[in-house]
Formats: sequence, C-alpha cells, structure tokens
Amino acid sequence: MEMKKFCIRTFGCQMNKHDSERLAGLLESAGLKEVESPEEADLIIFNTCSVRKHAEERFFGTLAAFAGLKKRKGTVIAVGGCTAQKEGENIVKKAPHVDIVFGTFDLPRFLQLLEKVSSESPIVSISEKFSDKLPTELPLKRKSRISAWVPISIGCNNFCTYCIVPYVRGREISRPFEEICQEVRKLAEEGVIEITLLGQNVNSYGRDLYGEPRFAQLLMTLNEIPGIERIRFTTSHPKDLSEEVIKAVKEGDKICEHFHLPLQAGSSRILKEMHRGYSKEEYIKLCEKIREEVPEASITTDIMVGFPGETEEDFQDTLDVVKKVQFDQAFTFIFSPREGTPAASMSNQIPDETKKERFSRLVELTKEMALLRNKLLEGTEVE
Repeated sequence: MEMKKFCIRTFGCQMNKHDSERLAGLLESAGLKEVESPEEADLIIFNTCSVRKHAEERFFGTLAAFAGLKKRKGTVIAVGGCTAQKEGENIVKKAPHVDIVFGTFDLPRFLQLLEKVSSESPIVSISEKFSDKLPTELPLKRKSRISAWVPISIGCNNFCTYCIVPYVRGREISRPFEEICQEVRKLAEEGVIEITLLGQNVNSYGRDLYGEPRFAQLLMTLNEIPGIERIRFTTSHPKDLSEEVIKAVKEGDKICEHFHLPLQAGSSRILKEMHRGYSKEEYIKLCEKIREEVPEASITTDIMVGFPGETEEDFQDTLDVVKKVQFDQAFTFIFSPREGTPAASMSNQIPDETKKERFSRLVELTKEMALLRNKLLEGTEVE
C-alpha cells in the first residue's frame, strides 16, 4: 500500500509530544503529509503513555474504535511510546488490527519498520536501548512557530518505586552541552522566542557526561542567546534542585520564575518507601529557600494519593505540606499500580473508596491554596 498521508495521536507528557514532532519530521522527510483527520490518513500512529493506568486505558479504548476504519480503508495502524515498550506483543493480542508496535528506543528506526509492513503479520519491534542514533538527531516538525521543546536528557536513573519511566525510557542520557546551545541558537534564528527544556530530571543534567550536574550553567548560557525571550524547564526533582539552579532562575532575566517540584507525598515515611530521596522537612525547607530567593516564583507540584501503606496520619502530612507551601497549582492523582514496579506488588494496597475520599479532600485544599496565591496578584501588573 502506498502511504501518502499520516495522522498522529499523542497521549502523555511533553516528552511524548516532542517525540511526535520527531515522528512527523521523519515522515515528512520521506514525502508523507500530515493530516488532522484519521479518516483522511493512510497511516495512523498512536504515541502512548503508561505512567498512569488511566492514560493506558484511554489509549486502548481509542485504539479499539479504529478497528472499523482499518477494515473499511485498510489504514496502516502503528503504536509507539511507553505503552508499546511495556506491553509489546500484548498490544497485537488485544488489538489484532495493529500493523506495527514500536518501543521508545525504536523511534529512529520507524521508517525502516514501515517499509516492512505487509498484510501477513504485524511487526513488533521492542529494543532495550538506542542502537545507532538518539531521537534528538532526527528531523523535526514543530507544532508552534514561536515556542519549542528542547530535550536536554532522555531517561531516568531514580527508580522511584511506583514509577515505570526508567523501565520504558531507559537510564539517563544527557545531550552534550554545546549541542543543546547550537539547537537553541538555531531556534532563535528561526523566530522561536520561548523554549522549554525537557528531561525526566533536569537538575541532574550532565552528571553522566561531566561527572557533575551542569544544569545551572546551561540555564545561564542559554539566557545569553539573542532572540530567546523565555526559558522554561520541566521536570525538576526536589532531591537534586541546587542553590545554583535557584540562583540562575533569580539572576537570568529570560528564565521564567517557575519551579515544578513534584512532592508526590508529604509523609517522610511514605517518601522513603517511594525512594524519593528527601523528607517532608527537606521539601518544605527547599520551597522556603525558593520563596526567599525568588519571591515572585510560582511553585507547582504533582501529588499522589493512596500509595501502598498510606495511613490517615500520612495523608495529613501531605495536607500539611500543601498548607505550608501554598502551591500555585497542583496536579493531583490517585496511585495506580504499574506492573513491573516494586509498589505494584506491595501487600498493603489502599482500598479504592479510601483513595477517592482522600483525593477529594486534597483537590479541595489545593484549589484553596491556589486561590490564595492568585489573590496576591490582585492590583498588580505583570508581564
């Protein structure tokens, strides 16, 4: 089948969105055209997320709905991303209409896999590491003319006990310092004015290449590039956020005063079970340091409810941190076991009713605190 048009459906985080831009660039370099409607496409790619059960279930529900289109038009259907890396051949068993399943490390090989598509059998390609090139070396089709994702590292070394990311994205690989700077200079020349630096843990950027983190130095170097007006970054792991990075945000006139610091839980006992590397007190102290050095900074967070063994007392610790820090925004979610992670096999799982009840209380409090922070801006003029 000759393929002329493709459509990409993306689930999950900013890194997934950026991977989809790489896939689009790869396909357009091969002469295909991107379309918004799956009905128009000869090729549909699902770029998936497996961090939470809800995202996975939403993807499988969407995928099932495309069986009819496949039968009617013979559309080629490919599944990539984190769920593909995790589930592999199970995807084809659940959805026989899928033609290609490719893992996170196989993105650079997607065109070769596409050439092998036939009506005989699906292709399942799940590698355990990148073979020849990283996704950052691939062509790119950006969604925006003025803002851009810039990955500075891929993968994660932290192995939090609830998290599937190190298993589906691999160990941390930092991009060379100068390579990132060259990309940002080129973006500025093309008219991009805002960049978002991406990494599972931006604060540890460079440790694998240079023996020590160089994120603060990277921020300050990018701050000097003419044409760039705003620099953002995500995600920032609390255990690795240094005074140097806080100072860079304070002093860099283009660096947005925003720290996304996933708390996950407020109980020091639960944080230890999660393998997060900091205590409740250390997290609060870190936020106080940010407010002291950069008073206008926004602090946002991720908070999980219902980690195995969480007691009401542990949950009260979480609420206490929310009250003390007063997050500008909080992404709240209920713990969902991810097969293959230590937390999934813990015996002391929390009943769903308890998780939902605590979740409701947490959402109400985070809204209250966000409103307090917003009210501080009344009567002010901001950029």
